[in-house]
Amino acid sequence: MKDRERFLKLILQYSGTEDYKKAADSGLVDYLLKHGVCVTPCKVWDKTYLLLKRANNAGYYIYESKCVRITDNGYGVYYSMAFDCPEIGNTLEFGICDFGKCVFFTRREAEKRLKLEIIHSNGLRLAKARYRTA
Repeated sequence: MKDRERFLKLILQYSGTEDYKKAADSGLVDYLLKHGVCVTPCKVWDKTYLLLKRANNAGYYIYESKCVRITDNGYGVYYSMAFDCPEIGNTLEFGICDFGKCVFFTRREAEKRLKLEIIHSNGLRLAKARYRTA
């Protein structure tokens, strides 16, 4: 879903009107997006799932987390995710580009990406083994 559709959905949700066509034609959404309003992919306290590499390159693991803070430092918007992992720490920050790569909204999406990572890493090992010469 594009920013425009997400923003329009938010406006309709909180305005009390369900007249999509009227809201879409008003130009308010386009005006606000043109002047710097951004629609974040998650809100504070939304549940997310993180796909992170374990210590000592022991593979990947899926951690359940919550978004605890959204900040804008002038270079971009960052999302602080809190989770329980003594190896890494309790909070990590992610950018908007990390959603869909290592930050997911459902466990199913994270597991799907985990399978791709496993296939990719095994494929690289197999490829290296094939091209070794004795």
